[in-house]
Amino acid sequence: MVRGSYSDWSPVTSGVPQGSVLGPVMFLIYVNEIPGIITSTAKLFADDTKIYRQINNIDDSIALQIDLTTLDLWADRWQMKFNSTKCEVMRITHNRDKKSTRYNISSTVLRNVSNYKDLGVIMTSDLKWSKHVEQIVHKANKVLGLLKRTVGGKNKDIFSNLYKTLVRPILEYACPVWSPHLIKDIDEIEKIQRRASRIALGQRRQEMAYTESIVLEPQMEEQPEDEAGAGEAKSLEDAESAD
Repeated sequence: MVRGSYSDWSPVTSGVPQGSVLGPVMFLIYVNEIPGIITSTAKLFADDTKIYRQINNIDDSIALQIDLTTLDLWADRWQMKFNSTKCEVMRITHNRDKKSTRYNISSTVLRNVSNYKDLGVIMTSDLKWSKHVEQIVHKANKVLGLLKRTVGGKNKDIFSNLYKTLVRPILEYACPVWSPHLIKDIDEIEKIQRRASRIALGQRRQEMAYTESIVLEPQMEEQPEDEAGAGEAKSLEDAESAD
């Protein structure tokens, strides 16, 4: 209702009304029973669902397939449908001889992947973060290139604010989860900081040593990316300890 006026009534035969104020809450209620109808662990976020379990033998694989079938029947009962083309299987193991069990949903065999993006963070089967670092560095470099072409070193304060607003959030998103420990990943992220410092001062790569770029950091209110990530992770640990 808006100012005493109602929209036209429309029957909803399945799911929840899209674009409505209560739609997101109603959808959460709609899918809330999923974790209780399967034996595997389920994690839900909005319309994204992940199920997983430890596979030690063939019985565990069968149990996981039964859970997938159960979810398929649940969706059919409530006149919904899983997008099987977006459903994937990722195995997390140190064993090079990975089991090749095939899983299916809605009569579609799910493809095996070595990585996938989970809420903006790239997860890999070896639980390393190099691929995620590669992706965010590429994205941050593109934005930094745009800032260089439009603002460059014309105004250091404006460039600094734009850098902190548009570039750093890309590098720091969810960093308490993936904060890198490999030197090569840390160096790749630090290259963004050094490039930003050179652009802000209007200097070329060969004109500016890394020690000189650090001098700019207090003015830009910056700190090395690995320290920033570690600080946020420590804050998260403190918050969890307080709980």
